Amino acid sequence: MSDPPADPFGERSRGLRRWRCRLLGAEFRFETNARAVERLVRQAFDGLPRLRLRPKARALRVRIVLRRRAPGTRGTPPAPRFAGGADIVTATIDADNYAVLVPSQGTALLVISDDMLRHDYHLRYELLEFAIITLAVRALGLVPLHAGCVSLRGRAVMLVGASGSGKSILALQAAAGGLELVSEDSLFVEPRGLRAVSLPNYLYVRIGAPARLLPDGLARHLASARIIRRRSGVNKRALDLRRAGLSLARRPPRLAALVVLTSRPARSGRLLIRQPAVRTIARLRATQAYAAARPEWPRFERQMARLPCFELRRGVHPAQSVAVLKALLSQMPA
Repeated sequence: MSDPPADPFGERSRGLRRWRCRLLGAEFRFETNARAVERLVRQAFDGLPRLRLRPKARALRVRIVLRRRAPGTRGTPPAPRFAGGADIVTATIDADNYAVLVPSQGTALLVISDDMLRHDYHLRYELLEFAIITLAVRALGLVPLHAGCVSLRGRAVMLVGASGSGKSILALQAAAGGLELVSEDSLFVEPRGLRAVSLPNYLYVRIGAPARLLPDGLARHLASARIIRRRSGVNKRALDLRRAGLSLARRPPRLAALVVLTSRPARSGRLLIRQPAVRTIARLRATQAYAAARPEWPRFERQMARLPCFELRRGVHPAQSVAVLKALLSQMPA
């Protein structure tokens, strides 16, 4: 029987490329054995605001190992399968592409094959961002929400609504119209102080969607954006929000209001209608099942119940809704 090699599991750190990046209010330390992987990570996150939620917090560590795989693998990689238990969370695409996270230790290991680099969208969206978001949410005790968010002078309004209600279009219109973009779809909130963070790097717009609703500058950027194919088979354009001329929030704003988008038309020019907080928060709880099951939810809900809640009805053009949101935030003290 031959002796095992000196480092059979590739645990030694010689020759690793290392750098730091602040994401979702947390400090991340990346390391990888491949320059191509570093380029992919930097492409995904460079240029985002360096948000901070706590003055002192341990750095979260992500190691990404690139492996060679025998040629012949073709087609779209399988969808990831998720599992968790014993303080370990995993996402597995196949035997050569997976992520293993230990949230209590703030660490993640991603193993990827060289041919997976050809599927950089799936690699970034399904493994890399999965690891980043999961570590930050667990380490900082954030509440993960399916919501948009825009801000002004450190105060923010959270936008919620059913799929297709126009959250993304409204958030983009608002960011192009004088407000700051925090999130167009995925929002993460610190429950004690209701400070909000996100990863506003890419927006995915279905090809054939009515670009006329977008501001002119965004529509031009969208026309030249890269086309990606979702697992559903739908082709979308990946709009890089960092290069679209939008104003991104440079620090985590505090939520000051909750706005529910609806398809109901406005009457007599009244777009924004005050709503009872109890009913609105109950509706939020019912539509955010994953967030509501997190241990941070009770404190978050108590804090949110103190905020003014509104229903935003549909006007003739999203620009009308932007004016309403700007007026609402302008009335709130910084």
